[in-house]
Amino acid sequence: MRQEEKDLNLQLGYFVGDRIVDRYLPTISSDMMHTRTVIQVTIAEADESKRLSDIWFKSSREGNKGFTKEWIEMREYEIALQAKYLPKTLECFISKVTPSHMDAFLKGVSTSLWSCDMCNYNLNPKDIIIDQEDEYFTKIILTLSKPSRPWEIKE
Repeated sequence: MRQEEKDLNLQLGYFVGDRIVDRYLPTISSDMMHTRTVIQVTIAEADESKRLSDIWFKSSREGNKGFTKEWIEMREYEIALQAKYLPKTLECFISKVTPSHMDAFLKGVSTSLWSCDMCNYNLNPKDIIIDQEDEYFTKIILTLSKPSRPWEIKE
């Protein structure tokens, strides 16, 4: 085990991140994996998502790899559904925690949320808001991330 992994603040952050996944993190019903909080999309949207996924899957089975037209269409549709249905900010109330090293704690939260493979929220530790004003709980606020589009030409 690396020295960094022994840091109790990092471990506490990881535990808090797991709690957020278990209790607060939403997914949409057309996603491949779900958390406990599933937001339903319309039947037509679910059908379109499945149709695009099937087209991409068939294409990939035929040997097409990478950012194919089919993959980009499927991914753009998923991004649009996530933007439409997922809350722009997610407020998570956790039992009061008082980490002694906030950077390590935030890194643990971020790592835990990233590891779950279902988080669509900004995981940059600088963008995770911690509110410890209440004496009984800690509020963690996450903002919906702007999805990466590596297939776009960036200027």
